Amino acid sequence: MLREPADNIEMICRECAERKYGNKGKFTKEMIKNATHVKKLFGNEHLWVKVREVKDDHVIGTIDNVPVFEDSPAYGEEVKVFFSEIEDLFPRM
Repeated sequence: MLREPADNIEMICRECAERKYGNKGKFTKEMIKNATHVKKLFGNEHLWVKVREVKDDHVIGTIDNVPVFEDSPAYGEEVKVFFSEIEDLFPRM
């Protein structure tokens, strides 16, 4: 499970999130291929997705942090994330 530092877990307004994740949709396929995780907004919560497979225009992976909100996908649930939805990524070390 990807663990974020406690100081990176915060409640932010939608407008603030748009500023914080200003690179949303700007990551290249090559950048995404070199990432272990991508971040996407699911409803009201930004969650990390562990990349399993990179397709032509989307990523298949599993939720890799514990959601706070009940309407968010569950930890370990498989999801599809289009490149245009990717807000952030965690590069391979």
